[in-house]
Amino acid sequence: FDLRRVDSDVLTTHLASICTHESINADPEALSVISRAAEGSVRDALSLLDQAAAMTADQISADNIAAMLGRPGRTDSIAMLDAAMSGDAAGALDALASAHTNGAEPEMAIADLMDLIHRASLIAAGGSADSLLEAERAPVTALADMGIARLGRAWQMLLKGHAEITTAPQPMAAAEMLLIRLAHLANMPTPADIIGKLGRGEDAAPTAAAKPASTPAAESPAPENAAQVGAPSDTPPPPAGMSAAAGNAVMAQAEPRAEPQPEPRAEPQPEPR
Repeated sequence: FDLRRVDSDVLTTHLASICTHESINADPEALSVISRAAEGSVRDALSLLDQAAAMTADQISADNIAAMLGRPGRTDSIAMLDAAMSGDAAGALDALASAHTNGAEPEMAIADLMDLIHRASLIAAGGSADSLLEAERAPVTALADMGIARLGRAWQMLLKGHAEITTAPQPMAAAEMLLIRLAHLANMPTPADIIGKLGRGEDAAPTAAAKPASTPAAESPAPENAAQVGAPSDTPPPPAGMSAAAGNAVMAQAEPRAEPQPEPRAEPQPEPR
């Protein structure tokens, strides 16, 4: 049966009390890593603590826990995410390579980035940063200042990329490509930024210039015979490219001449008898 999950902060406090009673020297950051890895399971947390104490001779540090779990150190994860969210792909890849050299698996490295994004999103949504460790409080708060829109977009990309890493033939290559995409996405505006720019563009758009008032045309002198204005003319216009006088001459020659009609002859009337 499933037991109720315990909050990671409560679990970290419980592990610290056990270390005090068992004379185990454990860093608070190391206990926090164990609590997050246990995902709220007290039994899994105690098992990891016992394993870490046996491997380190009761000297548990965050680096030892990270190497044991195949996870990157929190410092490497913060440097990796900070570089990626700033658009520095080279810096993010260097941090990933450093974590991988220290024994971190690509899948666990991306999972740790997702945990940082999640914690920063909670703070951006109005949550408290008191549960964070002192070493990670400032960088996670700085991530929260980026806003929920950017953090949510990064979360979606990391979530999809994490699934790709688990099925990729080369997980390290898939993790590197994911960080490159995340760094490229960091320089792109969010939908809210685009809407804001469009709105400012509409406000700053120059107004249409008023058309200049048209000057009244000079009155032409009235014709001498106003009755002839607009009267239809029987004379057709001259052909194009020909003066009016030449056109009239041509049209006059082209007009058919009227043939003279013979005068009717008077019929002789018979004389009366």
